[in-house]
Amino acid sequence: MLPASVKADDLASVVEFISAARSGIVATVTAVGRPEAAFVGLAILDDATLIFNTHEDARKIANLRASEHVAVVVGTAGAVTIQIEGVARIVEGDERESYGAEYIRQRPGSRARSTGFSVVVIQPTWIRVYDTTTHTPTVTEATMLRTVKPVAAEPHSA
Repeated sequence: MLPASVKADDLASVVEFISAARSGIVATVTAVGRPEAAFVGLAILDDATLIFNTHEDARKIANLRASEHVAVVVGTAGAVTIQIEGVARIVEGDERESYGAEYIRQRPGSRARSTGFSVVVIQPTWIRVYDTTTHTPTVTEATMLRTVKPVAAEPHSA
């Protein structure tokens, strides 16, 4: 169930919304700057870190090796849409295991830790919520000032 109100500066409401939506569209760019978008399943941590998995031969993996900058849209079928810009990392080793385990916890049956699949972590740097549930649509934005660095997966409390 989606939260009654979502505001960009209220991370708990953003996390709740994305957790309920479970999927979104991730946009990347090729090495020559051409845009590409893909529908992906999403998991989310309490700090709004997004996680998705994809086949290691997917175009988005090649794109992320060329540019770490991504955009994500969640909620395209309803009256509330969340837009996120951020920095993505393809995680490996212990991080892959940790983030992959959290992705599988939120999306049972995923192949996130299977051979041939990559786990991607997105640290949001900007969030916009567009809400048309009111007579006058509202837009809220938040800039997340944080250093992008490897972090341990924080279990999302569902």
